[in-house]
Amino acid sequence: MTHTDPAAQKAADTFRSLLEKDPAGTRQELEAIRERMRQAGLVVGDRPIPLNFAPALVSRSRLEPVNREMAQLLKILIRLEPILHRPRWMELLGISPQERDLIRLPASLPHGSHVSRVDGFLGPPQSPDDSGYRIVELNIDSPGGAAFMDACWDIISQTETWKQFAQLHPGHYLPCDPSILEVLLRSWKSWGGSGAPRIAIVDWVTVSTHAEFALLRDHFKAHGIDTVVSDPRELEFKNGRLLDYDGKPIDVVYRRVLVEDLLARGEEARALLDAYRAGAVCMVNPFRAKPLTIKSLLALFHREEMEELLEADELQLIRRIVPWTAIVEDGPVVDTLLARRETLVLKPADGWGGDGIYLGWELSDSDWEAAVQTAISKRYVAQEKVFIPQFECPVPAGEGWEYQPFRVDFDPYLFSQKIGVPLMRLSGNDMLNIKTGGELAVTWILWG
Repeated sequence: MTHTDPAAQKAADTFRSLLEKDPAGTRQELEAIRERMRQAGLVVGDRPIPLNFAPALVSRSRLEPVNREMAQLLKILIRLEPILHRPRWMELLGISPQERDLIRLPASLPHGSHVSRVDGFLGPPQSPDDSGYRIVELNIDSPGGAAFMDACWDIISQTETWKQFAQLHPGHYLPCDPSILEVLLRSWKSWGGSGAPRIAIVDWVTVSTHAEFALLRDHFKAHGIDTVVSDPRELEFKNGRLLDYDGKPIDVVYRRVLVEDLLARGEEARALLDAYRAGAVCMVNPFRAKPLTIKSLLALFHREEMEELLEADELQLIRRIVPWTAIVEDGPVVDTLLARRETLVLKPADGWGGDGIYLGWELSDSDWEAAVQTAISKRYVAQEKVFIPQFECPVPAGEGWEYQPFRVDFDPYLFSQKIGVPLMRLSGNDMLNIKTGGELAVTWILWG
């Protein structure tokens, strides 16, 4: 789906021709999709998932070099995971004392026992050994969206337009739910469990992505694994076991609640925290993964200190795929930030969902100066702007379709040491997030 991917461009042209060949019929298909999504409860907050009818396209030949880089990145992160628990590195990352206490607790799992996602953009390669992929965030604490995309695929792939398209441009979609379950079951065995575990998917009932947990629960149950969705406030730690709201024991927690949210509401989450401290429950993702998701780590990759931990070829890779990033603090870096407004982004070092981000190229000089001062007073990083691909995608108009320019990101899921399908989101602006008005597109990997 990029200008450096001719196969994807050809496939996109084919899908457009299918829409234009029968505008009324394809619009009816879209309405049927939306109705099925409503019936299935596919919502973010109180609104249906904004799904684009067209596929997000990437050819296998374009994806393979990205996957090779992701495999290298995974090896680096797995090796860094225990090292970053040392006081010096947690201080540099800006991790609070309360979080450090949780991070240092033993998880009784191999390093790399994560369901994670790398967020970035796929642009033109800059050299023969460069995929063109640039990472802007490591989402390793509690990434979402995978089950939503699986559910959208189940619905959209049954339309006649998609069936025709798949015949003309063979490819495949990689379901995420089976890979998530595989990570949980493998972690359970590594933790010392035997037999089929009872799983609890845990997050606050008020989060906007709560509907996704029901999808995962249903998938796990369909594969013979008893699963519940639980709010941390519903749990109880009694007689050495973590119990759900029905008093039934929980073996594995698939943690979707963020570390900082648990600590901010520690009394409400006491049962979960106590069970983890006691080693009474297998948790994925374990708390010890938190240092890998803080954006300050991306800044450390560009500092001399990281040369103590990584080999020269590893640093070369990391510094190519991660744009220049710096921790915002008083000192010489401020002059750099003020001089480079049009090429920089300011973002919370430990934020998510697009909150608190400042795009320098959209601000005046005075507003940028104010944003920099805000960043200094809080924990922020500055990051160099990367190339953001833009493509024309279909939107309903009248009784047919029109094509509008959308920006597209590229966010591969990582299931422990397995590379999954990239999530690809569309947006009319540079904030690519469903929460801030973006759309989801189902990724189709072309064989050609």
